[in-house]
Amino acid sequence: MRRHEIIPRNNKWFSTPARNSGSLPALPAHQEVLGGRHPRLLAGLWLCVLLISQCTSEQTIVINVVSDAQASQSDTAPLDLQALPCPHAPSDTAEPWPPTEPTPTCASASVKPWYPQGQTPGPTLDLQLGRTDPVSGVFTPWQDGDWAPIIHGVQGGIHIPLSFVVVLPSLELVKMKLLVQAQASVQCQAVALGPPSTIAVQAIAPDFGYRPAEDVRVIFTNQVWTDSPKFCGQTILLQAQLQEPASGQWGQAQRWIHLYDTGAP
Repeated sequence: MRRHEIIPRNNKWFSTPARNSGSLPALPAHQEVLGGRHPRLLAGLWLCVLLISQCTSEQTIVINVVSDAQASQSDTAPLDLQALPCPHAPSDTAEPWPPTEPTPTCASASVKPWYPQGQTPGPTLDLQLGRTDPVSGVFTPWQDGDWAPIIHGVQGGIHIPLSFVVVLPSLELVKMKLLVQAQASVQCQAVALGPPSTIAVQAIAPDFGYRPAEDVRVIFTNQVWTDSPKFCGQTILLQAQLQEPASGQWGQAQRWIHLYDTGAP
């Protein structure tokens, strides 16, 4: 094992191999400084390099997750939305439903997080989309052509609050957890996402329907408060899917919804 001793040289301290330490040659002065006086410095530098590499790798993973969530947008042209009148409450200024022009047929959101590819069973659960009044707690199911708010979050983002009622006839639990995912599309391009998540639901007597304890937030991707006017007044396709994990049963629903802007919080 190589040993070092500290000796003065030109009023500076250097580390050099100890005398009688064998046939190993003495290190040049500049190598002695780094390898002898500062072995911890080298170790620290390597640690910094490793930490930076690890942090960069973790950041890349986060970016990849976001990119996967936006896959439906990445292969299509950027949206060119025409500015529309922007109401701040449900309005009768929108085109009556059904619209004069047929609505596009958009593909359903994928359920691949829940089932292996090619093994998705048919949906069996009855799912109704709507809004739960934040004051009264009353659930109102949406019909095509209804209005939904754009909510401005306290952290600068914008989202659409989504509630639902699902009937699970074989279950009589007061509370349980379900898997839910949602997305909102304009011109068949996903602009807002409610990524797959586990949420708590509670029973509504007497029909054993369940609704979420809190709204599902369908969050606009890479958008902030100042971006809300371009979506205000637009008609979106809101799709949601739900699974009861114990039985594997699932259901889906969609609604064409007009958006109004509630303004900054």
